[in-house]
Amino acid sequence: MSNEIFEVDERTMAQRLLTQSHAGAEAWGLATHPSQAVFATGGGDRTVRVFKVASRKPLMVREVGEGVRCLGYSPDGLLLACGLYSGAVTILDTRRLEQAARTRTR
Repeated sequence: MSNEIFEVDERTMAQRLLTQSHAGAEAWGLATHPSQAVFATGGGDRTVRVFKVASRKPLMVREVGEGVRCLGYSPDGLLLACGLYSGAVTILDTRRLEQAARTRTR
C-alpha cells in the first residue's frame, strides 16, 4: 500500500505519477547517496524507497518486514544499512534493494 498522487488527462484518462510516499505511516529514515542524485527513505510502513532527487519520483521500493527507523549508505554507495524497529539491521544491495545481510542486535 502506498500514498500516490497522479495527474489524469481528462481526454485520454492517461495517468502520470507525480509523487509517492509511505502509506499510513511516518517516514523515519532518510539517507542521501554519496555520489548519485538519489535519496532513500524508510518508515513505519515496512518499506525502503529510493527516489530521484530532481523528480522526487520513486526508483525502487522494497518491503523489509518491519518498520524502518534509520538508514545509511556505505561510502561507495553499494550498500544501504536499515535500522529496524526491533533493533535488527538489514543491509540492502542498492542495485536492486535485495537483502545482502541481516543482523540482530538485541
